[in-house]
Amino acid sequence: MKKSFFLLIGLLSMLNIYAYDAANLYLVGNATLATWDPDKALEMEQVETNVFTWTGVLMDNTNDARFKFLVVRDWNPSITCQITTPGHQIINPGEDYDLYEQTGGEDNAFQVTKTGIYTVNVNLNTLKMSIEFTDLPLPESLRIIGNAIDTEWDLGSAPEMTEIAEGIFLWRGALYSTGEFKFITEHGWNNTLNAVDGDKELETGKRYALSYRLLESDFGDSKFKVTESGNYMIVVDFNAMKLKFMPYNYEQLYIAGSATNPDGQWSVEEAGCIFEMTKTTDNQFEWTGQLYHTNNGTENLDPGQFKFLTSVDWGASIAYNEEASENIAVEMETDYILSAHTGYRDNKFIVTESDEYKVRVDLNTMKMQIAKSTGIQPIQANADLFKTADRIQILDMTGKCIFTESNISRTLPLENQLPSGFYIVRFESQGVAYSKKRIVVR
Repeated sequence: MKKSFFLLIGLLSMLNIYAYDAANLYLVGNATLATWDPDKALEMEQVETNVFTWTGVLMDNTNDARFKFLVVRDWNPSITCQITTPGHQIINPGEDYDLYEQTGGEDNAFQVTKTGIYTVNVNLNTLKMSIEFTDLPLPESLRIIGNAIDTEWDLGSAPEMTEIAEGIFLWRGALYSTGEFKFITEHGWNNTLNAVDGDKELETGKRYALSYRLLESDFGDSKFKVTESGNYMIVVDFNAMKLKFMPYNYEQLYIAGSATNPDGQWSVEEAGCIFEMTKTTDNQFEWTGQLYHTNNGTENLDPGQFKFLTSVDWGASIAYNEEASENIAVEMETDYILSAHTGYRDNKFIVTESDEYKVRVDLNTMKMQIAKSTGIQPIQANADLFKTADRIQILDMTGKCIFTESNISRTLPLENQLPSGFYIVRFESQGVAYSKKRIVVR
């Protein structure tokens, strides 16, 4: 019996499963405003002997953000999740998790998947931890402030951002590399949005996590900076606690994808797969043309998809809101949020039927809208009609064929060939025919 008892004690000791006496307990880690500085570790409230609680903001596991506990403001010892094998532990509200003293072994820690306000409860008598979660309250407004903008640190003059969807805010303007900036949810220094884990120099094409400081006295008053002065667009998604930024004032925009051609190709090099949109005013573009939802077997596994490019390069894409979990099938005359691609999610727009559409993109508000075309579009007399098709026919309104050619993969000059009037243009590709009405304007 004594032998069994001592074996049990030895086993429990090896597993670090025993009560732990501590007068204090602290949170530390880059999921907190303390970051990994033990001197800034956040003190928890002791509610009874060896039982502690804390309420505050924890950041999600973007950039490997995580946390653990200290019994003094020093690394040894720390209290964390299992340390026998590599790997941090994702924790969920309403569940209990085992705690272990870390004096060696793997440097693992706890992680949450959503930024928000958490209550962390720790019982060192049982070596158990649990969390409770509350969403951050959506702000009624969001403002940008700092000496990287013209109004500098003046609370009363901080420009209000435009809410383009619930919890998503946009600002456009000049940023100066000599300064820095953050965001405020009210005309005060509480409840601010800051950079995570130190000041950050922004790069286009990247996505940045945001921290939420409840009080001005909280640690973590980190700022954002730009490396080059210029005009920029900033989008803050409060729902996901993420920031994205990009230059603006684009001179061209293209539409591309498997929907832009009957073969379902994704190409920026093949003619007939990418089309330049028409710039109607600053940062606003539109395009009218055929979009296809065709599936040619294994050659096209993603029919009807499209997105936009600011140059003839997939790295310059603008697509459907990357905070959404998947591609979206578009509905007519509905506003959709756009995202400059940062490598997080490359969400596409999908048309569910082949037809002629009119697509409008407003990069001032980062929104896209699509509608079916009226079917009558002007062709200037000196314009060219380009189409890659097996066969093309142009018919007048009596049905008389006035032009036909097969195996088209070139420009068809129309100048001085067609008088003003209405025409039917009929394309055939891989056994599928499309007919659209056109008007020639002289």
